[in-house]
Amino acid sequence: MRLFHHYLEMTSGGYLNAFGTQSASASDESTTALRATWFNWIVGVAKGNAHLMDALLALAAFHLQHVNVADTAVVAAGHVYMARAIHEHSRQLRQGIDGANAEAVFATSTCIAFYVASGRHVDGNGEQEQDRHLLHWFEPWQGISAVLQRCWGFLNAEALQSLIHTEHPSALRVSSSTPDLAHTHSAQDQPSPLDTFNFLIDDLSPFDADPEAHAAYATSVQYLNMIYASPVHRHVIKFPGFVTKRYVDLVAAKDPRALAILGYYLMLVDCRKCGNRG
Repeated sequence: MRLFHHYLEMTSGGYLNAFGTQSASASDESTTALRATWFNWIVGVAKGNAHLMDALLALAAFHLQHVNVADTAVVAAGHVYMARAIHEHSRQLRQGIDGANAEAVFATSTCIAFYVASGRHVDGNGEQEQDRHLLHWFEPWQGISAVLQRCWGFLNAEALQSLIHTEHPSALRVSSSTPDLAHTHSAQDQPSPLDTFNFLIDDLSPFDADPEAHAAYATSVQYLNMIYASPVHRHVIKFPGFVTKRYVDLVAAKDPRALAILGYYLMLVDCRKCGNRG
């Protein structure tokens, strides 16, 4: 009960705000509504799926661990809960996704992704480990994207589908200080925020030999522009889940252009931490 009570406290505001769910121009009402939609849905699904409840309790234990590092019992409990959640989640993935388990599979995948992403720390153990640190930005969220694609046809909760559509990059709100950013420039003919990072791909030719790589560069820069133009700080954490698998493969291969795009993304992360757009 202690862990579940702490999960309720986490989802009431403080924990999610650590991920930048608020911004100066984002209304409290909108943020609260999004949080309530997600919370009501995931807790409702967890009531009928023990392994999802295990995943929620593991997240609560992980957060408590950072509040009180001396609480070894919480650390041990968190590992046990997450191990059970992963075991059952893996079993369901192997058996196949259908209408009976799709919601639980998707919900559990999000919990595992947050747990993994939040628990990875840079320790500098050699070049190979440092290379992995680039990929850890992407792997958990790419996993969620893959699971969501497989589950989407079975997710019947209208509120959840609406929430996911709202969080898609095509729905990101951009700064109201520049009207109709997708189609106009300012009176001084200044570049639109939605063009800010286009210089990263200006020299790309449509006749490049690798059209898949071309598309990976273009979509990643498009999302970078959208995130930069959005006044909502939490949108910055979405980039790793928006980009294509091909882009992640290019990062793994140390492709110079892919690494340059990643570098500007990490710059945006730092800017958001400081409370600035860029």
